[in-house]
Amino acid sequence: MSILSLNKINLKSILSIWLDVSKSKIDVCCLISDNKDINFQIQNTKQWIIDFINILKDNNFDLKIPLIIESTWDYNTLACLLLSENLFNVKEINPIITKNYVKHTIR
Repeated sequence: MSILSLNKINLKSILSIWLDVSKSKIDVCCLISDNKDINFQIQNTKQWIIDFINILKDNNFDLKIPLIIESTWDYNTLACLLLSENLFNVKEINPIITKNYVKHTIR
């Protein structure tokens, strides 16, 4: 799917947005209230992140909904700064803690 997928869904049904940031791209996963998700990629550039922010704002995205970003060296810094400047609820998580949690969780 593409970033334009966000225009086709009710953004009020989103529970959280996960951003997996690498050097050149950001994998975006939107968790929706009916336990479905929407996945797409954007480039890890200022313009693509701003376009993503504008789509969320244009569709009245609730700023209280968490945008969860796994800390990945310096690659996540631009996204964190731009999202925070636009008053989004950014939660940066430590990948080691996440990995250990998943490893020790009973499935």
